[in-house]
Amino acid sequence: MDGIVVRFGGICTHFPNFDSAGTWRVVLVNASDPDSVKRRSGNDPRFNNMMSHVARLRLVKSQVVAIQGDLASFFAEGDRLVRNLNGAALKIQNAAAGSLVDRTTCGLPRLSDWKIGGVKAGSAASSSVATDIACRFDFKSGTLEGTATTPGKACLVRLTAPTTGNPQLIITPFGGGMPTVVTLRNPDPDTMGNHLALVEVGNSPMMPSSAPEHFLLHYLLADRLADGPGSPNVPQCGCPPGGRYIQFETPACSNSQIP
Repeated sequence: MDGIVVRFGGICTHFPNFDSAGTWRVVLVNASDPDSVKRRSGNDPRFNNMMSHVARLRLVKSQVVAIQGDLASFFAEGDRLVRNLNGAALKIQNAAAGSLVDRTTCGLPRLSDWKIGGVKAGSAASSSVATDIACRFDFKSGTLEGTATTPGKACLVRLTAPTTGNPQLIITPFGGGMPTVVTLRNPDPDTMGNHLALVEVGNSPMMPSSAPEHFLLHYLLADRLADGPGSPNVPQCGCPPGGRYIQFETPACSNSQIP
């Protein structure tokens, strides 16, 4: 089987059943400018010390077959090819038809459970404006799993999606720019003979940090902020112990879902 594994790390907000077609949407809020984040929060004092976050797409160099489009936007970083995400829609162009299996409920924190009930997606979750969101990734098939590299730390969400032939990831910039198509193939099959290419999508602070207030960045995509003055009253969160995957993000209360 050909396919793709997408690892989501950092401030990636998950919206199951985002539309009537059953799309699962992952949104990376634009948190690159702390001053802009503060204004968008309504100057909430809990956002005073937010660190700048960078949204990035990371590919394994040896698995890249071809890049058609904006090749200049990629840069090398060790064994990875990296592209900063500054307003783009991502999708798997040749995902095989099938159902979407959600296995993330074993500890993946759901945003509305933490502070206030009835939180819903706000307008930014549907935005195509780069100052609102850095990236959105839509998919309708595959298997989602949640895990943690360290017990009690941030969840990483892993999507495994079969494809028809070598997986193709399409990156479409907001505003109608020319799409870039990345064709991938993992030359080394797994134990089941599957060729699964790896993609990493993350939204992490510029400097390593596990500050719990970063969790509040998810609320910029909701219809309102968490209640309560002062520091956020966020309990310990994170996935239960699971497979130890390569983590390129820093641990924090990050990946969450708005039901």
